[in-house]
Amino acid sequence: MPLFNPKTLKAALQAFDFRPTEAQWSAASHWAALMRDDFLLSQKETALEGDFNRYVVQIVLGYHTFDTSGAATVSVKQGVGPGEVDLALGHFSATRREVWHLRAKGASFKNLDAIIPGRAKTPVQQAWEYANDAIGAQWVIVSNQRLLRLYSG
Repeated sequence: MPLFNPKTLKAALQAFDFRPTEAQWSAASHWAALMRDDFLLSQKETALEGDFNRYVVQIVLGYHTFDTSGAATVSVKQGVGPGEVDLALGHFSATRREVWHLRAKGASFKNLDAIIPGRAKTPVQQAWEYANDAIGAQWVIVSNQRLLRLYSG
């Protein structure tokens, strides 16, 4: 038995427009090329963090930093509870703070279900700990800059 009802899935896919813009296609192609470079894959997460945010999160996925209206849908190094998340996605303005967390590891971190050395937890567990400290957080995204996993609580 399939995980999703085939008729429902087919209807949803037909209703969704998958055509990327030229900028999205270019950014995705650029990021894919970076992820094929053995040297870059060996770097720590902070080495490519800014590029990941710019190319994948902002250009491909369409989130944006603060603009002249004082609103944003992505915030870097957002404080949550006693720690901070790499990227927080949501709605940020003077009157609204709705957060979904993105826990990003470096591309050299191959298994998102593996325990982080020195932390005794996986990136997925760490993301949920941050989400539990953020009131109303229902989603987390965990990434190793090569793949994105979306979790709902």
